[in-house]
Amino acid sequence: MPTKEKMPKADVRASLYPVPVTLVTCCLEQQVNVLTVSWTGILCSSPPTVYISVRPERFSYHILKASLKFTINIPTKGMLHSVDRCGNTSGESTDKFAENGLTKVTLVPGYPPCIEECKHHLFCDVVSVLELGSHHTFIGLVKHEYADADCISPEIQYDRIMPIAYCRKEYYGLGEKLGRYGLVS
Repeated sequence: MPTKEKMPKADVRASLYPVPVTLVTCCLEQQVNVLTVSWTGILCSSPPTVYISVRPERFSYHILKASLKFTINIPTKGMLHSVDRCGNTSGESTDKFAENGLTKVTLVPGYPPCIEECKHHLFCDVVSVLELGSHHTFIGLVKHEYADADCISPEIQYDRIMPIAYCRKEYYGLGEKLGRYGLVS
């Protein structure tokens, strides 16, 4: 018998949290856009494979579907207002880079630009699109990875990146480091 009462939730959701907050850049010819994506994660380590899930009615969806490339940029907690605005504004009628003071940088020719203000970037080729329902999932093979030099020592120092986490309509910073994988060994 449970020691505390458990209550069923009336409206079932995919309630896994936290999830990372990312700024995804995409481009098609001269049309470049940035969108906030939190439905994202790692699918495989080798080959390095990630996914982003985007609603088909979003402006960026058609750019992603046509270009088959995207760049994941990891924003810092200091970028929270830009992150939120990029998630609540359409690139169809707004230059989200200019509106949010974001700087486009071409690090890898042939891929969408990264965002200078972010400290970590993954350049991806779309290898599959899954039409799952409210969101379509773009599976991306990570072809190039860059991080700011001050965040690598020799591995990525996440406390220097200060990423943002998302938990159902709420943003959080990451707290203290609790341990390292394999700590029970």
